[in-house]
Amino acid sequence: MKKKGLPRSSLLRVIAATALVILPSYFSRAWALSITSYTQESDGIKCICNTGIMKVKICRDDIVHVAYTSASSIPERPLKVVTAEWETPQFTKTESGDTIVLQTGKIKVLISKSTANITYTDLGGTVILSEYGKSMTPVTVEGVPTNTVRGEFNSPKDEGLYGLGQFQQGQVSYKGRTEVLDQAYGPHTTAVPVLVTTGGYGIFWDSYAKINFSGNIAGNTRYAFSSECGDALNYYFFYGPEIDQIISGYRATTGKVPLFPKWAYGLIQSKDRYGSQAEIFSVRDGYRNNKIPLDCIVQDWHYWDGAGKQGCYCFHPSYGDVKKTITDLHSANIHTMISIWSQLEEGSPPFNNFNSKGWLWPSDGATHFIDAYNKDAREEFWRMINGAFFDPDVQGWDGWWLDNDEPFPYPNGVNRRTLTTAMGKGVLFYNSYTFPMTEMAYKNWRRDIPDKRVVILHRANFPGQQSHSCMQWNNDIACSWSALKNSVPCGLNSTLTGIPYWCTDIGGYWGANVDYSPAPMHELFTRWFQYGAFQPTFRIHGNMRAGQGKELYNTMFSATTRENLLLIDKLHYRLMPYIYSLAWMTSNDDYTPMRHLVFDFRYDPQVKNIGDQFMYGPAFMVSPVTAEGVTSRQVYFPSGMWYDFWTGSILNGGIINNVAAPLSKIPLHIRSGSIVPMGPEIQYATERADTIELRIYPGKDGSFTMYEDEGDNYNYEKGHYATIPITYLDGSRNVIIGSREGSFNGMEQKKVFNIVFVSSGHGAGGEITADPDHQLVYTGEQVSIIPVGALPAKIKGALSLPKVTMRTVGDRIAFPATFSGKLKNIAVYNCSGRLLHKAVVRKNVLDVKKDLGLPTGVYIVKARAVK
Repeated sequence: MKKKGLPRSSLLRVIAATALVILPSYFSRAWALSITSYTQESDGIKCICNTGIMKVKICRDDIVHVAYTSASSIPERPLKVVTAEWETPQFTKTESGDTIVLQTGKIKVLISKSTANITYTDLGGTVILSEYGKSMTPVTVEGVPTNTVRGEFNSPKDEGLYGLGQFQQGQVSYKGRTEVLDQAYGPHTTAVPVLVTTGGYGIFWDSYAKINFSGNIAGNTRYAFSSECGDALNYYFFYGPEIDQIISGYRATTGKVPLFPKWAYGLIQSKDRYGSQAEIFSVRDGYRNNKIPLDCIVQDWHYWDGAGKQGCYCFHPSYGDVKKTITDLHSANIHTMISIWSQLEEGSPPFNNFNSKGWLWPSDGATHFIDAYNKDAREEFWRMINGAFFDPDVQGWDGWWLDNDEPFPYPNGVNRRTLTTAMGKGVLFYNSYTFPMTEMAYKNWRRDIPDKRVVILHRANFPGQQSHSCMQWNNDIACSWSALKNSVPCGLNSTLTGIPYWCTDIGGYWGANVDYSPAPMHELFTRWFQYGAFQPTFRIHGNMRAGQGKELYNTMFSATTRENLLLIDKLHYRLMPYIYSLAWMTSNDDYTPMRHLVFDFRYDPQVKNIGDQFMYGPAFMVSPVTAEGVTSRQVYFPSGMWYDFWTGSILNGGIINNVAAPLSKIPLHIRSGSIVPMGPEIQYATERADTIELRIYPGKDGSFTMYEDEGDNYNYEKGHYATIPITYLDGSRNVIIGSREGSFNGMEQKKVFNIVFVSSGHGAGGEITADPDHQLVYTGEQVSIIPVGALPAKIKGALSLPKVTMRTVGDRIAFPATFSGKLKNIAVYNCSGRLLHKAVVRKNVLDVKKDLGLPTGVYIVKARAVK
């Protein structure tokens, strides 16, 4: 490994930054940690501390794992949350005075020997993140000798802090807030200790215990994670700087996102509960006979009542021949999902076997949770439920609803803190019960039902579950405007953890004591349904008064309400080519479909605390209406040109506008340069769609890749899929549909693309555009409006070169790492939008005074790499 010294100027910056970070720690006995010696290893350094040991592991150029324990060796992690098998990294080590420097191709990691604190900088020396301190304090919790594990980090006052799971009190950024990560039932929380920031980095705090997060330390200039118990401190640092890159690093560490079957991106109809085969068939007929698009019907719990105890895996006679029910639904292109809890009731057939082997948790009643930490118990549980429900030769259900996986002590009490699991005391694993359950289900389903993609709906959430083919919903929430309003930022923070598939019970869950027939409840459901159509999972659920239901054909709703609901349902299905392509981007490129505005506008300070708008893919900005009686709302438009989806009219960005929001329409706005493929009107997600309306939103060059595959198997992992690259060149108003790449069984060889250049009143709304501007017949070879032969390499290259708009403060401009070594066209503007300076530069860090001749200040900088 080649050693290289730092230039004197860089070294002085490093020492200065480190001194600023470590100075306060001298005055805090709690942080009395130091390094007495260290050894360099192939993947980092191992430090002997005055108390315990610390390992700083370079996982990848932009990922670092820090582990510290007060014991003599760092313990293994019993749960396989981190699945990555890292290659030997390339890095250099240098040392100067108190500081050890590990440098990769993207970052520097500075370790102070006197405090064991770590500072992360970019290659130009700008601090990305710095530790304030870390500690392990001996404590006894529930009779277990353990440690409180704490890590504290410095954070600029204007840094946005996001993720952590879901909290349902309207939180957007956690700056200035405290939260408890407690896997709890009700409108409280899930525990996903993944923090994503506008500072260009993310943190995964790898802990199974209950965690206190404090974002309000020292006047909001520090934040901390504090685990109630643990035998080691473990965290992963991810450098972006863009949030998509941070999420990609997290998924590289804990697992990629598989594709759901295509039907799972359509409408899922659920209720607590359908009570008979006749009722299920009435739902099928209500949708299909009224030509209302639908893909899945869900069977909720207590189907066993009157037939056996929970765990009998049987049905009341009213459900008839369940295999026939599912076969008939499949014939109507409707899929199925069933709720199965990880509980057994005394008197159920498997109870005595599980109980005699110690596979059940104690409770104060007849119902007991299965010990998810016991591998044999998990495997036997899968054998039973697969043999009863999922095996295609038995019943063939298409998805598993793993309800109550926190787990919440219902119907009988259980203290998951004090009980003993197969891995140790419950309090040590307090937040993690859901993880081994979904891990078991995903792996075993892949093994035993290899031709059908896994779908798991569940209520809790934990790091790594995105790789188990999970979709999460935000608990049993009220049927109220406040629950709807708080769901929006709740979902955005949940997807910012890197776990992309999330939904609500559309309309709220607690409806048994609510009369849904009055007009105000129709309004609530309509607004919720509009929002739900742009969630990653589109799902109706709730308990209802007898005789009422939230099926879209239900005559409980007025004719106008049913018309408004159908409009948005049909739009969702027309967007299926766009939606399924986003799903592929999520699996292949680590994308996130439902996106807090900080994903795409990180440098815009206005978006940091916006929790009621979001991007849905690269094109749509969605602004749900979450208040009663509202027919317009304020929408912030980030910089650029935007189109009103419903009218085609243009709005300029950088301002707040009051936009129309009649009850029939959710405010939707499209970024200029967007390409949105829309299919015909269909009744289910996999229905043939060989005519595509390609809506082009002029104003900028753009590109989009359409994705297609067989829809419900894992052949895509073997390369059996097709992509169609689409390019729009704004200067010539040319649309180029590139040569199809790949193929799969059943692929449509021919497509017709109706090209629509959107303008006011043209190509607007959800209806099919009757008069497209051009039509291109496509058979897999490149076609375009204006013939171009092969797409020129310079155009391909220009579309793939990095570009950025960012806000800079002070006397330095540091470009993202993707620009490193590249020639860049830059334009510098003041905050009023006046152009101050244009240049072509190669340096990735510029001095505002020396390089640009401008005074220290606040600037907007636009940069694009050039070949």
